[in-house]
Amino acid sequence: KRQRRTSYHVVGDGSGYTFDGVDSPVVVPDSPGLSPGSADFSYGVTLKVPSAPPSGETYTLLSKGISTTNAGDHKLAIINSKGEAEARCAFDSILCTGKKARA
Repeated sequence: KRQRRTSYHVVGDGSGYTFDGVDSPVVVPDSPGLSPGSADFSYGVTLKVPSAPPSGETYTLLSKGISTTNAGDHKLAIINSKGEAEARCAFDSILCTGKKARA
């Protein structure tokens, strides 16, 4: 049986989604078809934010998996870096800068 994604406060136009910026997650059930295994994959995000997240808070844009499992994880988030919005990405808990991501 195919499971459906669940969306909250999200508008889709066929080429992307618009989120309300407060409480609009899209939750996709786990499926083996979502795992790239050893194959290459890519994703992209176009984003406009009026300001950085509050200090100590993170805006998660995209995530898959859990860092504490053997299956690995990847994540794209916006953080507050000295008052400026900064994008951070991690694959298998390693930041794209090559540093270990904080747990």
